[in-house]
Amino acid sequence: MMFVIVQISIKLLLSLILIERTNGVVPQGTIKLINHSKDILCSVASFSEELLPQTQTSPNFLLRPPTLDGCSTSQLYNSFDRSLNYIWLAERGNCSFYQKAKSAYSVGANGIVIYNSLKAIYKNQNFANSVDYECKYGQGYVKDITYPVWGEDMTQNMPNSCTHDSKCASQRCVLTNRTTALGHEVCCVFDLYVGMGGGSPHSIPIPTVFIRMKDYDTLLTYEKELNINILSIILSIRYEPAINLSSLLIWMLAVMTVAIGSIRAVSSKSPFSPPNTSPPTNVRQDRNSSGSNLAVQDFNSIRKGQVDDQLTYFPEPRHTTPTAVIAPSTISEFTNSNNESLNFEITPLKAILWVLFSSCILLLLFYIDLSYAIIALYLLASSVTSSVTIFMPLFQWPPLHSLLMKLISNQFAVSRVLPGVCSGLLCLFWISCR
Repeated sequence: MMFVIVQISIKLLLSLILIERTNGVVPQGTIKLINHSKDILCSVASFSEELLPQTQTSPNFLLRPPTLDGCSTSQLYNSFDRSLNYIWLAERGNCSFYQKAKSAYSVGANGIVIYNSLKAIYKNQNFANSVDYECKYGQGYVKDITYPVWGEDMTQNMPNSCTHDSKCASQRCVLTNRTTALGHEVCCVFDLYVGMGGGSPHSIPIPTVFIRMKDYDTLLTYEKELNINILSIILSIRYEPAINLSSLLIWMLAVMTVAIGSIRAVSSKSPFSPPNTSPPTNVRQDRNSSGSNLAVQDFNSIRKGQVDDQLTYFPEPRHTTPTAVIAPSTISEFTNSNNESLNFEITPLKAILWVLFSSCILLLLFYIDLSYAIIALYLLASSVTSSVTIFMPLFQWPPLHSLLMKLISNQFAVSRVLPGVCSGLLCLFWISCR
């Protein structure tokens, strides 16, 4: 039974690790269509000039000469009036993002907008790469294929079971190179913002941005203006509010957690509350003949088990019993010495200072890039977890354990070292796939 559970766990873990991810990023820029009060988000290339706020950016005309992909500089010189302030609009594919940006800069463009397309996803093949689609978001079959596969005829021939699936955000499907009795399989294609690299940071002194197919469709709604080069846009950094509501909510939850913890710490039921130095309930105060206070411990009452949680008073025994005489100062010193090692007093002032200190630390963390630290902590936690839950039980399986003991002859190495090494290698393999 244990071996079956281990097998299932390994399969689930590997299925999560081996999933190939798409190169999706968060859009950092905005394309504002001036005459239409419309904003389109875009991702920014690492090699391009940094985008400025909208108030510091001048309008430009968006130019899209037909049949040009922006790869060849010679195609661009005579295709438009270079006296205009313009931004180049180019289709993805046929050359690198860096080459497109370099060509646009060489002919005097103030920027370049690269849009995604089915042609670029097919990459001059008759089927898409497996990292560009996901069948669980939309799937269907076509009987006949029309060429080119990225053309309008083939697009219209796609089944509604794929393109109109509620989980298919792109509303587009591509051929997967799999054929069954139902026909040629098509699946929902990813339409994401992508990261653009290829050159050193900020080596191209003009903005270079990327938009999705869905965003390009938005531009095509103003195709008349686009065709005659009068579609005016402003390319700027994406607006971010001074106070991020989600971050503020997380910060407030953290502060409330610290505050509630501080309140609980000063409550009477908390182990951190001030120590109670009053004498035990089974200790009574008496006076000796000289008038000094004595604490008399009734040992007979304790021996008989007559100890009550409700502050029971123990009467004097009727028979003479040796008593232990303990000075009150000795009791106080003994109680304090034991409590000091376990308890400390938290006053309201200390609680407020702790809340303020924790709040400052939380605010500081918002301005520090912890991505690499989080990845390292995640790898460490994943390594320990996979070692304890998967590899340790696996190596304790009797047939495998006996085989390993014959090869290694060291119980500690088999039960501890080997699972740790395997889990560490598994996590390193995961990070290499990412």
